[in-house]
Amino acid sequence: MKARTQPPRGSAVIRKSVKKPEKVNRPAAPEVLEINTEYIKLESALKFAGVCMTGGEAKELVAAGKVEVNGEVCLARGKKLRDGDVFSAGGKKYAVSGPTQEPETRQE
Repeated sequence: MKARTQPPRGSAVIRKSVKKPEKVNRPAAPEVLEINTEYIKLESALKFAGVCMTGGEAKELVAAGKVEVNGEVCLARGKKLRDGDVFSAGGKKYAVSGPTQEPETRQE
């Protein structure tokens, strides 16, 4: 067996570099907008989220095609957003969370 020798003092030691794992760009989780009603209109949701300050700004943003609802461009500012809908505007995503509709049961 050969004896393992240590490098002389003061000499450089070569070390293998360890690769750091690359950062994965994950989309940020959508900001949640909680509503107390069955639905909220897109125009109101944009104002509620702080994307727009006025209805006029919301109207222009929607008309320009800069708003997506559930992954599709939406041009209807009166679109009703319900629990589970996701919209994006201004580079951010927002999820609507509200009361869920339960099927009505008839009592006879």
